Order: sequence, then C-alpha cells, then structure tokens
Amino acid sequence: MNKLLIVTTCTAVVGAFLLGRNSLAPAAPPSPITVPASVGVPLVAPKPKVWSCAMHPHIQQAEAGQCPICGMDLIQSAHPSPSSNPQHTQSEAHNNPTSLQLDPEAMALAEIQTTQVTRQYPEAEVRLVGKLGYDETRIKSLTARFPMRIDELFVSFVGVPVTSGQHLAHIYSPQLRIAQNDLLGAYRLDKNSTLTQSAKEKLRLWGLLPNQINAIIQRNTAQDEFELKAPISGVVVQKNINNGDYLKTGQSLFTIVDLHNLWLSLEAFESDLAWLRLGQPVRFSVDAYPGETFNGNITFIHPEVDASTRTVSIRVNVPNPHKKLKPGMFANAVVRPKIALAGKVYAPELIGKWISPMHPEIIKDEPGQCDICGMDLVPAEALGYYSANIVDPTHPNDTHQSAPLVIPASAILHTGKRAIVYVQTKNSPPTFEGRQIILGPRAGDVYIVNHGLNAGEHIVSHGAFKIDSALQIQAKPSMMNPVARTQSQVQTHVNNDTHTHTINTQPSPSVLDHSSHNHSSNDHSTNHYDANNNSSDSHKQGPNHQSEVSLTQLEYLLPLYFELQMALANDELALAKKYLNSALAIPQLPQRLSTIINAMLASPTLNDLRLPHFETLSNYMMQAVNLYRAQLQLSVYQMYCPMAYPNRGANWLQQTPDIQNPYFGHAMLKCGQNKALLTTSQNPQGEVVL
Repeated sequence: MNKLLIVTTCTAVVGAFLLGRNSLAPAAPPSPITVPASVGVPLVAPKPKVWSCAMHPHIQQAEAGQCPICGMDLIQSAHPSPSSNPQHTQSEAHNNPTSLQLDPEAMALAEIQTTQVTRQYPEAEVRLVGKLGYDETRIKSLTARFPMRIDELFVSFVGVPVTSGQHLAHIYSPQLRIAQNDLLGAYRLDKNSTLTQSAKEKLRLWGLLPNQINAIIQRNTAQDEFELKAPISGVVVQKNINNGDYLKTGQSLFTIVDLHNLWLSLEAFESDLAWLRLGQPVRFSVDAYPGETFNGNITFIHPEVDASTRTVSIRVNVPNPHKKLKPGMFANAVVRPKIALAGKVYAPELIGKWISPMHPEIIKDEPGQCDICGMDLVPAEALGYYSANIVDPTHPNDTHQSAPLVIPASAILHTGKRAIVYVQTKNSPPTFEGRQIILGPRAGDVYIVNHGLNAGEHIVSHGAFKIDSALQIQAKPSMMNPVARTQSQVQTHVNNDTHTHTINTQPSPSVLDHSSHNHSSNDHSTNHYDANNNSSDSHKQGPNHQSEVSLTQLEYLLPLYFELQMALANDELALAKKYLNSALAIPQLPQRLSTIINAMLASPTLNDLRLPHFETLSNYMMQAVNLYRAQLQLSVYQMYCPMAYPNRGANWLQQTPDIQNPYFGHAMLKCGQNKALLTTSQNPQGEVVL
C-alpha cells in the first residue's frame, strides 16, 4: 500500500514539471530584426594592429616583419602611437610636436618637479690650492756698510726672533772709530754746524740708529767695539757670518723677515680666471688648524699662464697678527664671487669705490692717490667689477636688470652641441614643451641663461629626461632627435657585400632645431656615407635634395681637396694633414664633414688616411659638386680606381684629366680611369657616374 502511494506521488510531480515547462516556452522562435540600409547605424571599427621595433619605437608597420634599421623582429604594440592612427592626424596637427601632456597623477608617478626662472646674482665657487710664503715687501737684508770684524755674535742660528733695536753682534772697525772722532771733533767746535750734521749723516748711512749716535755725543769718547742692532722686528731666516769673521763693505750679514703679514700663492686654472679680480676676499684653511678659516685679499694676478702647469699664479695678502700661520704651509682656498650680466663680478660693497691697482687693499670713496705707492686710484669697474651703468637693452625698466637669468643645472639636457629644457605651459592639464636655449657660464648649482627663456617661466628641474624619453617613444622631437620622424622619414640601411642603399627624405624642422642646413645637427642628414663601403646611392637625389655645404663653402673646399688629393698621390702625409687643417678652419663647417676631417687628421699612416676616410670625403664632395655643378666655374673630373677595394674600387675627384691616384700614390700612380666631367660649364649633362 505504501509503495503504491509513493509511485503515484512521484508521477504527479513529474507531470506537473513537464506541463509548466511547455507553458513557459515561446510558441515560435523570434524573427530576426532587419535594419534598412538607409538608416546607416555606425559600427565600431576594430583598432588597427601596429607592429613596432623595441629598439626603434618610431618604426611602425601594419604587419609583422623585421626592423629596417637593426633587423630585429617587430612586436605588436598594445598602444599604437597617435601618429600611426589616421583618425588622430587632424587633431594632433594642431598640437605642438615637441609638447607632452601629463595629468597630476602621472606627474606624481614620474616625480616631475618644476622651478621658476628667476633673476639673481648667482654665486660661483672657485677652489684653489697653494702655499704660504714670505711677504717679499717685509724682507730686510743686513749688510756690512763698512769694513768690520765680528768679535761676538748673539744670533748664532737661523729662526731666532728679533725686535727692532735688538743687538745682533759686537763688532770692531777702525773706520767706525775714525767716524766717531770726526763727529766728536765737529760737535765740540759747533754742534749746529754743517760739518756736525754731515758727520751724523755718515753714521746714519752706515746703519747706526739715532739713539746710538746720540750716545756717542753724550759719552764724548769713541769706542773700539760697537753693537750691531736689528733694523726691523722679525725672524732671522738667513745667517752668513760667524764669530771672528772679517767682513768687507757690502758683504751680507743677516736676512730678517717680518711674519706679521704673509703671501699666499695660489694656482688658478684658465677656466677660473673669468671670476677672479683684484681685491676679492679669499677664505682658506690649513691642515694645522682643522675647522678654522683665515682670510685674505687678492693683490696680484700673474699676467702669463705657466706653460708646464697651464695655471696662473694668484697672490693673496694674508694678515698674520698672532703668527699662527707659518711660511711653507699648504692651503686650500675658495673664492665665491657673485656674477652679474656680461660676465662681470658683482660686489655691492665696491660700487662707486676707487682702488689702487698696485695695492688693492687701499680703497677710497673718491679719486686720489695710493697711500703706499702714490699711484692714481682707478674705479672698481676698471678692475672688472659690476658697474651700476650696465643696462640690459631687453629689459630697460627692470630694477634687477643687472642680475642674469638662472636655472638649476639639473634642468638642462646636454647633447654636446645643444642645451634643452622643458618648459611648463599654462595649459591644463600641464603641458611640457621642449625648448633649445643658449647657456652662459655655470655658477655653482645653476647656469646663467643668455637666450631662450624669460623670467617667470616654469621649467622642469627634476624628471626632464623622463619627459624626453616619452617624446622619443612617440617619435616626436626630443633631445637627441631635434626633428620629428615618421615612417616615411626613416633612413633604411640594407647592407650587403658591395654597397649601401639609402632612402632619403627631407625632414621638417622643429622648434628643437634652430640651426640652418649649413651647420645643423647631422642626425637626420639627407646625405649618407658608410666609411666601410665604397659608395652610396645618395648621389641620385630627388628635387628636394639639399647639400650640407653652401656654394661659398664648396668653392673654398674644392681647391683644398685638390691639394689634398695631390699630396696623397705624392705620398706626403704631413702635407696632406696641412691642407686638412686648412679645410677645418673654414667657418660654419657641417659637423659631419668636420668629423670626417678630424678622423683623417687622427690617422697615423697614409694607408689609414686613404681608406676609408679619403674615399668617404670624396663621396661627400662628389655629392656637393653634383648639386652645384651649374654654378661652379672650374673643371671637376670624377676618377675611378678599380683596385682600391677588391671587386668594387673607389672614386675620387681631380681638377685635371691626367690620373694621379691618391689611394696608392707612387706605387700605382696611373692606375684608374676618367669616368666623367662633373661640372656643367663644360658638360651640361654632367652627373656622377658610379
């Protein structure tokens, strides 16, 4: 009975479940919704896939492959740069190509810090080393002014301190006794007579002190022995006599030096001379007194540079009232001048003052003469100090116009030729713009800015390299790449055994590149040469090709090149380098050409100079000649030597058709062939033939 009840219950539950399921199911599947074509519902297009090079992020392609520069496999970029997406081209064209926007969170993450550009007198720090010595104006030599004999010597060794009037020795001199009798005889006759005054003057000139002369008169008798006394206070630094010596007139006895004032002789490098002036205060220390500093003033700057040390001697007057300082001590000194405009040294305490050029410690408020030597005083401005009359024409109403613009040294990105800073604009979110500036000298932790910034602007003082790196990744102008690069502007080098192909495009200038094509950065030059390969297809130029050298420069370069070619043909290395030095002196020479010439000058042998450097120079010159062939008024022949490199040879230029081979010289002087006349004055269809 129970089993029947359980079976009946389960059957009812299953039936109810199946009935409910059928009642909830739709009667028919929903028909698809069709949208008329005229409605035009926009569909979201998938983001394009971009493949880029890890080493050269500006290389971006639509499919996988290899980098045309380094050959590495391209990787898919998760965040393609805006330049690769045509939808962003129009909006990005309105933006500064050298700017980068960061939100506050990104700035905090990158630790970007900014500093305001201000006008101030920066304090430079010039560190010098030197040694203390005698003040040469305080050295006194005591000599025999009449014949004498040393009977008793009181100063028997060097280094004894003496005071003025202290006895040094007992002497005997017959001539001195005669002079004493002459004085006494004249005095007895008439103490005010001319004869008496002459006798006194004779003894004074012999070195007797006034009190010694008066003692002779009071004693009224001449003495056989006499005391020799010190004329000044100081230290005996030299002794040339001993007991019992007989001395002649003019023979040296002692040398005495007053050590209350010393000279500190310092050595300054040439680069430090711009900040050193007469009268400047100097602080120094010596090892004998750790933690203690001493003061002095510059009194002399030597007019010549020492050829062996390449330094200039600086003399400092040092007071030594307590005689703590000893001659011969080594000293570490520092001068901290403040810098004004035009490289002047700013010393507010000397504005309007007059200084003695011979004794700079003599300073007066008005013109006059030096109290020591009597020379006319000169204004402080004549010694290189800042004058209140200096006016900055760009800021005539600025009350601090004499103070230069300064920025922290950490804000500057140096490329070797240019200095770049990143300026924060007033846009929100903060936008940082790269700007090339012209720097003045460095003063401590700051640089003086001569051009490119204005007071009040904010620049990145910490994190500038991170901003520059971000711009490089986006293929925007940056520190090392002053022009923007896109895929069509990449120089693609496909090297093989025989030649190098170069795809050249003319880059567009940017605010980071302020130089003309005559002396611009060569990172994106339209000319390409490989020192290890014979030639370049770069002579096949399109209509937009421009040469690095101007026509005027080429007209100076060609005669020197021809002389260089003949020197190599004659195996004369010294003469070849002479003409290379002359070429290097041409103004505004392109850096790439300067690099080639410097490499040739550094070559130790003729063979090193010839290959590959002379061939590289020849290819460079051929391209320039081909560009200006219609304007050149001299004949230029293209020559070819098939033996210069195995299986391919090398080219060079000559002014005459007679072959003079520069690659082998006298060994194979006539090896080669005349391939073409390049200048159109005689060959209107002239082109480089390779």
